[in-house]
Amino acid sequence: MPTTPRLSTHVPQRLPARARALVERVDHALERAEATTAGRVRRRALEMDLVHQAMVLAALAMMLLIPALITLSALVPLGDTHGVATTVTRRLGLSAQAAHDVQLLFGGPGVKRTNTSYIGALVTLVSAYTWPAALQKGYEIAWQLPGRGVRDLWRPLVWLATMLGAAVLVVVLGGSSEHGVSRVWLLPLGLTPIVFAWAWWTQHLLLGGRVGWRPLLTGAATITVGLYGLRAFAAVSLSDSITYNFDRYGPIGIVFMLLSWFIGFSVVMLGGAVVGQEWWSARQRRLEARRAARADKVD
Repeated sequence: MPTTPRLSTHVPQRLPARARALVERVDHALERAEATTAGRVRRRALEMDLVHQAMVLAALAMMLLIPALITLSALVPLGDTHGVATTVTRRLGLSAQAAHDVQLLFGGPGVKRTNTSYIGALVTLVSAYTWPAALQKGYEIAWQLPGRGVRDLWRPLVWLATMLGAAVLVVVLGGSSEHGVSRVWLLPLGLTPIVFAWAWWTQHLLLGGRVGWRPLLTGAATITVGLYGLRAFAAVSLSDSITYNFDRYGPIGIVFMLLSWFIGFSVVMLGGAVVGQEWWSARQRRLEARRAARADKVD
């Protein structure tokens, strides 16, 4: 397991005693930090190579989910003014101009649909199954659980179907008046419980119910906070970047920026599970220590 190297092992012996004492104090502080839950989360993230896992997930999203949505425009109006692309991007915090630029990535309004498009949509959506399957594997690594093979193949499929159902719901709500039903979705207090419940359920589903609901609470809360942070980033920085890259490079510039967003999204989804697992493990260790202390008193 990766650990923080001791500074004192690299300090020349001829340094003054005060300098060596300072280095020893820094080493002691680092050791104490490593013993905290935050330190264990850092080591766990390094152990499972969290950033690399997130980049793999982001690449899969770009290769599978984005083409799936583009092909899905054969079935639903993704590129229309009130279609999925525009509505979802606005929910994510993008500005009106950035949402319009993303809308053009999906063909814009009035895309002609053919029978071939329907077949392509089916093939691409089936291939999109790989993304939740990779997320499932990441959760199993975070909780140190073995894969169960064929028995759990249906779980990523259910997750994917639910996400597509949510996309259809967004289309319906997107068609509502901005002063009507859809306003509820813009209220943080109205949306937060839904995001939290989704993050909680996602972990439980993809882990095959092998981890109870209670241990997954912290991970769900961490994911929820992270997703809101990602939304704030989209509102502050991503919108301008999308507009700038679209003006300079065209649609491919949007793809570059969406990749960075998917990397952040993947870090949040995987990192939340790591935080939840380490917090629960630390809690269990504290409880065991208390039980041992009580047993010692009784003896």
